[in-house]
Amino acid sequence: MALIPDKQLIKTEQQYKAEKRAGMGCLVFIGVMIIIGIIGSFSGSKSQDLPATSSEPIALKKSAISKEQLQMVISNGEKVKSYIISEYDKIEKITWYHTIGSNGSEFKKFGFYLYMGRREDVPWLIFRTGFCADDWLFFDTIKLLIDDKEAYEIPFDKYKDKKEDTGYGGDIYENVDIAIDGVPELLKHLKQIPDAKTVTVRFSGKYYHDYTLSENQKKKIGYMLDYFNGLKAKYDLKNL
Repeated sequence: MALIPDKQLIKTEQQYKAEKRAGMGCLVFIGVMIIIGIIGSFSGSKSQDLPATSSEPIALKKSAISKEQLQMVISNGEKVKSYIISEYDKIEKITWYHTIGSNGSEFKKFGFYLYMGRREDVPWLIFRTGFCADDWLFFDTIKLLIDDKEAYEIPFDKYKDKKEDTGYGGDIYENVDIAIDGVPELLKHLKQIPDAKTVTVRFSGKYYHDYTLSENQKKKIGYMLDYFNGLKAKYDLKNL
């Protein structure tokens, strides 16, 4: 049974970085509000505490599978550990995990991979795809075709999940980060990719562009799924 992390934790690396930038802009405002609060206290007005927002994970459901099955899942995760790199964010107290060669937000041409965040014992998966090009596509639709079956349209919020940027030399970057929690159909399709013969991704906007996943990209999807499931199984085993 899957871990159920607090909804506040289920954010992408992109969203955490954006919140950090926004937080810097709020420092001046906070300073002014503190001064106003101090003045108010001397004038006899009562201060009102703001409710604290918790970022702690809620209670997690225990796994229904056996100890032996959990140990097998853990073993599969350990087998792919050499393909995974991690980076710790000491401010947010989150460890971010990527497969080697797909770290971060930049793509040489076309990116399609899973990465993972983890705070304490709670891991969550994020799916990222996008591309680097010479011109804007302004895509608003992504379709995934696995082994010529029926195409699946990947759901995303173009205002929250999508990032558009420019790099050195005028390169154009467009990509989306989608938290997997709550999107079981996307996860179902991603699980098919490591064993698929051909996987095609179509980005559609003012026109469309198709990309085909390489064998290496397909394998990396499997590596991250195995590693993620292994971490979940370790938590479940500890709480049996």
